[in-house]
Amino acid sequence: MAKPKGTGVHPAKVFAILPNEVRDTVDLYLNGKINQWYSQQERRAETLMATYDAIVIGTGQAGPSLAARLANAGMSVAVVERKLFGGTCVNTGCIPTKTMVASAYAAHLARLAVEYGVTIAGGVGVDMKGIKARKDGVSGTSRRGTESWLGNLKGCT
Repeated sequence: MAKPKGTGVHPAKVFAILPNEVRDTVDLYLNGKINQWYSQQERRAETLMATYDAIVIGTGQAGPSLAARLANAGMSVAVVERKLFGGTCVNTGCIPTKTMVASAYAAHLARLAVEYGVTIAGGVGVDMKGIKARKDGVSGTSRRGTESWLGNLKGCT
């Protein structure tokens, strides 16, 4: 258990010196809250399963195509994504990385241009803000495409 900021005492140490009846009351309260939370999650899951034929978790590489196949087969499908459509590959992995590598390669070739008989007036510079904007644009286009595709599928929520 992490120590709350601004206090000099760890919560477990405070809990240990409380009288037994206070500790029992705190335990009952916390266990009640935990049980209440689990009950809410179970009710949510039951509601989803009662409403949808299938639930697809994540919109990474397999999620969208699976949701489309199920929806096209006549099933009602719920797609759950915790953050951005497209998963890791589209948002933080493959596509952004390869986009920046392509920019680095372009700068490398521009610096070697004279070896190919091509002259460039002035020096070759790298605009990191421009590279990031391009990377964000490429990822954003892919993300919006996936979101639009799933949003327009009949039977898919």
